[in-house]
Amino acid sequence: MKLCCRCHQEKLPLINVIQFASLPEELVCTGCLTSMEANYHQVQEELVIISPSTPNPKAAVGGEKISIHSVCPPSGMIETARVMHYGAYEAKRSDGKQGYGPFNWREDGIDILTYLNAIERHVLDIVDGEDVAEDSLCLHFAHIAANCLIAIDAMDLGMMIDNRPSKGGAARLMKKYRKQLKEEKLL
Repeated sequence: MKLCCRCHQEKLPLINVIQFASLPEELVCTGCLTSMEANYHQVQEELVIISPSTPNPKAAVGGEKISIHSVCPPSGMIETARVMHYGAYEAKRSDGKQGYGPFNWREDGIDILTYLNAIERHVLDIVDGEDVAEDSLCLHFAHIAANCLIAIDAMDLGMMIDNRPSKGGAARLMKKYRKQLKEEKLL
């Protein structure tokens, strides 16, 4: 009997997922594999965007792939690239050197909490009314995006060190309070 690794119930169909390259496959039921969780797992099925047929062979092949420029705003990509350049070549390090090198996380790996803490610091700066980081002179939102891109890349390559505490009840509590808020608005 095979059980879902999330809800521990025998629900079919079960999908094979790999959380990190160094860990074995897990079986997850489709009910537990939400769109958010799918972003954190390498699903062993190829996702293809279907496009209308076209007489141009190159366009036909290109239409079967994910279209980056039709969904990603260029201004966000440019601002995030500025942050990535700053981190690779200009950021002041604790050892007195500058920059961490491009794609450095692919060599040594990164831990989740370091990046979550960096993201949270940038969020707090934004909430407190600061739009631009004083060290890089780049947007805090772009720093958040850069941290997310690095984390996603590291996770995809199996270079993410999962140093999170054991799973807590935050998601359950958020669901509970969303339901309460919705009910209060209906009264």
